[in-house]
Amino acid sequence: MRNAAAYFVIIVVAITLSFLWQQYTFGTEKYERIIDSDGKGYVAYLPAIFIYHDLSFSFYNLPENASIARYFNDRFLTPAGHKTVLKTYCGVAIMLMPFYLLGCLMQIMIWGHTNGFEPLIQYCMSARAIVYTATGAMMVLKLLLRIGFKIRVAALTAFTLLAGTNLFYYALFHPTMSHPYSFFLIAAFLLLSERIILANQYRLMPVAAFVLGLIVLVRPLNVIVILFPLLMAGSTIQYIINQLKTT
Repeated sequence: MRNAAAYFVIIVVAITLSFLWQQYTFGTEKYERIIDSDGKGYVAYLPAIFIYHDLSFSFYNLPENASIARYFNDRFLTPAGHKTVLKTYCGVAIMLMPFYLLGCLMQIMIWGHTNGFEPLIQYCMSARAIVYTATGAMMVLKLLLRIGFKIRVAALTAFTLLAGTNLFYYALFHPTMSHPYSFFLIAAFLLLSERIILANQYRLMPVAAFVLGLIVLVRPLNVIVILFPLLMAGSTIQYIINQLKTT
């Protein structure tokens, strides 16, 4: 229990420092850089559904919405019959939705209106990416501990995933890209797979299926993660067969 509390304090401090450092380094461009690159396509679902009720995304081109035009790019749109659809997948929007709606609610409560892109809302989305990444790292740590690795090895591995890859960069400086959310979901799916297959906690299967669905919605090619539980199940089945042979 004491170790869990210590880990919780460490992760809260790390998230807070990361968020403050991100906002400091963004400088005067912070509102342009949070929703940037492919993130413009991923986030577009949220204001279209909850603020403007317009899935044709034409509201970005209205004169009265000139202030938010920089948060979208028409390259993400493609014609489909008589309609125009967004080419990006909706998984990132689903993952961001709770904090996005929280930001919108706070914006309306404080200022009485929202265009869906105010700094407060962007802060919420930005913080969410850091939280997802840090939580994913803790899940990796827990998974390694559950399968028998020592605490130092597990902690070093989780830290290396953050510091030795582009994950930390994307979580901090491109929080609306798909990478932090893929990492969190895959880490969750691996941990759930271990608990289902090795710990026989079959009640978690619907949760694992739901997480797998989100993984596909964020980035379809990540469905390859399904090989992990299949390989784990294969080794478990082989172990059972060997045990039966010896009896």
